Amino acid sequence: MIRSVPAAAFMLLAASVAPAGQLAPPAGPVAPTMKTLDQVEPRIPIGPDTTPGDADSVFRITEPGSYYLTGNVQGEAGKHGIQIQSSSVTLDLGGFTLEGVAGSLDGVDIGGSYVNVHDGFARNWGGTGFDLRAFYSRAERLTSIGNGEYGFYITAYMQVTDCIARSNTSNGYNAFSNGVLFTRCLALGNDSLGFRGGDNCTFRDCVAQSNDAGGYALGEFNRVEACIADSNDPVGSANGFSYGANCVFFNCLSTDNGGAGYQGGQHGSFNGCQAENNGGIGFILTAGTIENSVATANDSIGFSIGARSVARGCVARINATDGFSSSFESVFEDCASGQNTGDGFSASTDVTFIGCSASRNSGAGITAGDKTNIQSCTVSNNDLEGIIVGDGSTIADCVATANNPHGISTGNNCTIRACSSSANSSNGILAGTDSTITGCSASVNGIDGIVAGNDSSVIDCVAGDNSADGIQAGTGSLVASCTVGDNSVGIRAGDRTHVRECTARSNSANGIFAGSYCRIVENSVNANGSGGTDSGIRAFFGCRIEGNSLVQNNASGIRLESSRNVVFRNSLILNSVANISNPGGSSLPPSGNASTAVDNDNIEH
Repeated sequence: MIRSVPAAAFMLLAASVAPAGQLAPPAGPVAPTMKTLDQVEPRIPIGPDTTPGDADSVFRITEPGSYYLTGNVQGEAGKHGIQIQSSSVTLDLGGFTLEGVAGSLDGVDIGGSYVNVHDGFARNWGGTGFDLRAFYSRAERLTSIGNGEYGFYITAYMQVTDCIARSNTSNGYNAFSNGVLFTRCLALGNDSLGFRGGDNCTFRDCVAQSNDAGGYALGEFNRVEACIADSNDPVGSANGFSYGANCVFFNCLSTDNGGAGYQGGQHGSFNGCQAENNGGIGFILTAGTIENSVATANDSIGFSIGARSVARGCVARINATDGFSSSFESVFEDCASGQNTGDGFSASTDVTFIGCSASRNSGAGITAGDKTNIQSCTVSNNDLEGIIVGDGSTIADCVATANNPHGISTGNNCTIRACSSSANSSNGILAGTDSTITGCSASVNGIDGIVAGNDSSVIDCVAGDNSADGIQAGTGSLVASCTVGDNSVGIRAGDRTHVRECTARSNSANGIFAGSYCRIVENSVNANGSGGTDSGIRAFFGCRIEGNSLVQNNASGIRLESSRNVVFRNSLILNSVANISNPGGSSLPPSGNASTAVDNDNIEH
């Protein structure tokens, strides 16, 4: 039987018997295989032979290509160090220095476009260190120090990355043009501005420090991210950031500048920014939005908010005047203001506050003009009012604690709803005429709990442990379904006021003290008074007292100080002096027996 040989084995066998090749080299010289220097480094060195200068320059580039320095460049009076008069050029400075002299021009001067300059130094030139007036170009890892004009002069649509401008006579970076991108650049100790920007520029991770005329001065529609302005013009009035309209700031810091932290045009936007220890206002915003930002220890207002602006989630602390100040139709949401020398919030008309807090300010917690809307805010330990607003305002679901003097104070025609005001040095709630107070509580205040002006309504409220009146209502008002206890006077009603379905108990003076022509109807008045004239209900001229329950008051149940009062259908039990005292001589139907008043409908005595 014939066995077949596997193909792989056959090939291996064939290779083992193949003849060896020729080992001797071919005749003739050996040809070189290495690349030339031009092939390895296809660039042109800067030098007198390759880039000779002229009357205006030490070296001059006139053709596109890639160029590099092989050593330092010494400047000459009346000349640029390197002048580029072509587009599409790359210049690698190789870490070398262009050293200027007195009377010299620019270190690098560019007149073309699409130019890339990187990795070098320009120092002590009479003009600008790097005059990069080159559209669509790049400057990377360059340092410009001690030059007679700008550190960098930047034109439109450039990228400037990892550069340093220090101790230059004018601006560190001068970019009047549009569309420049600055990334991780530093401006330090320049005699004018750190950065001068045009419109539609972007700044990322840049720092302007100790510049004499301010950190940044920007045009419109700039975007600024994670940038710092520190100690610019610290004894003067220059700003950390000055900006035009429609600029956007993210996570920036402005600190220890002589003027404002941030000041600019309309429709600015801030998120996550800080202003600390600036000599002026922390933030100045006009018709814009600011969110999650902090103003601390500035020598003026923390936040100055212009008309129709929004502040959301911001904090103002230890500023030398107000924490927040705003013009009309602005909105504050979830902002906090504490320990400022002025007011926590000081606002104009038509302003809205939602979820804000103000504490330990030397002025008022929140002070605002007419038509203010305040919801779910907390004010505490402020040296003036907790909340003070003008006419036509609404305050709802707010808490005012330990303010001096009043917790909540309003103008006329206001609505106060579901608020709590306690431990204030004067009144808990003080409202003007034609106001409505519903569902509120006022306790442990130094004078009155709730004070409402003429023609007001106080409904479903609680007032307890106040030093004077629990509730005080002006002429022509309504007090209904309220509870007052442990005050001096429980309810003090002005003339022509209607008090109905209220509970007054354990007040040290009168439970209800009514003026003339009042209606006191269906109230529960128990254990009030301390003898003498302090009674359960004490009324003056022409009142109607009907359907009330008066139990165990410590003087009279009802005391009538004048005539023409109508008293009927009341239940009086165990009042200490008399159920009804009638020194004013009112006619009590059908008999005037003040001690028994047996005909006053089911009186127990």
